[in-house]
Amino acid sequence: METVDNYGAIFKNIREKRGLSLTQVARGIISPATLSIWENGKGEMYFGNVVSLLQRLNIYLDEFISIAQYSRKDNAAIRALLEQVQKAYSEDNAVRLEELAQRQIRCYQSSNKELDLFLAMTICSCYEDITGKNILSDKERTRLDHIFQHVNVWNKYYIRAFGNCITLLNSSEIFKISVQILNGLKEIPQDNLTQISESVKAVLNAVIILLQRDAKIAAALLEKTSSFKIPVDLLYLKMQILFLQEVVAYLQNDSRPVTTMEKLTDILCLLGYNDEANKWCQIFKNSIQKGHEQ
Repeated sequence: METVDNYGAIFKNIREKRGLSLTQVARGIISPATLSIWENGKGEMYFGNVVSLLQRLNIYLDEFISIAQYSRKDNAAIRALLEQVQKAYSEDNAVRLEELAQRQIRCYQSSNKELDLFLAMTICSCYEDITGKNILSDKERTRLDHIFQHVNVWNKYYIRAFGNCITLLNSSEIFKISVQILNGLKEIPQDNLTQISESVKAVLNAVIILLQRDAKIAAALLEKTSSFKIPVDLLYLKMQILFLQEVVAYLQNDSRPVTTMEKLTDILCLLGYNDEANKWCQIFKNSIQKGHEQ
């Protein structure tokens, strides 16, 4: 892989953000000096070494290439757009969000770039959260589903894209895509805690959303999630799975005691996570409310 592009510089930026030294990343692969030369655009790097170095950063090759394909100008424009979205969302400015969404959709229609679609979907999700209205056309939603259905490697880029637009998909699509993410967990080493955490969190968010729509589909997805062995270092996620299992069981039989849910939230409070405990309680209340409406 030649340094005709800025791959080395991008790698350096990621490495430094993660607080890793040249020696830590290069050990057993290449010399720190060789890595430094590549990072500074003054040398070449064999493809196999690039893959090994990326593994040290817990990042997939396609994710890295996706980051690298956008110039600094593009990244600056994206940051500016997201700042506008955050401002409008924090102010509950639905008119501004719709304006930004429609502009970004037109941008995607012109460029046909995957990232432009994901950005548009993120804005549409913010708009829906405020208004309860999905302004996404069937054409864009179908395209979105098609992209997710054909993801080969569920890296952070795709997982976060899915997480940002779950509510725009129908229940069947959410279930199928979530199962794909769970299947991808089988290929992830148990010590890659970051990737496992990102994947399981995305699926559990899908379960929470499905609880508001179809408890049976939510239960089916939760059952598949619970079959995956959660590493001890991610015990919090196991607790959340247990809590959601209790919510599903209660929806199926409202005479069921809520003692297990209370114990789990008490543990969170004991550990100092009061806000998260309140969030879980709110998930339970919202699910019960939606269950009565159905």
